[in-house]
Amino acid sequence: MNWPPIERQPRKICRGHFEFYALDRLPETYYFAQDKIESHTLHFLREGSTELDGRRVLIVVHPAIAHRWINEPDTVGHEISCKGYAVLENPESLQDQESMEKEL
Repeated sequence: MNWPPIERQPRKICRGHFEFYALDRLPETYYFAQDKIESHTLHFLREGSTELDGRRVLIVVHPAIAHRWINEPDTVGHEISCKGYAVLENPESLQDQESMEKEL
């Protein structure tokens, strides 16, 4: 069986490097709309939930990974490959701790 020839586009070679965003390069507070960070799965949030907005980031379990292009004019110069996973503070437990300290 003769298959039609495949038309291939010339490959563009893009140069760039990866950037890693750990705790020191990410915002101190969490908001759902951020493009570089998402809450860790242990918070058990529904998809698109904004319940944790405004809470402090305690630890980044997995850093955000971005690819920065350096020689491709028609692509965005910065692309997030993987969002960082963050564990966030739990204000309810902080309030409980403060009330326990007052009782002592």
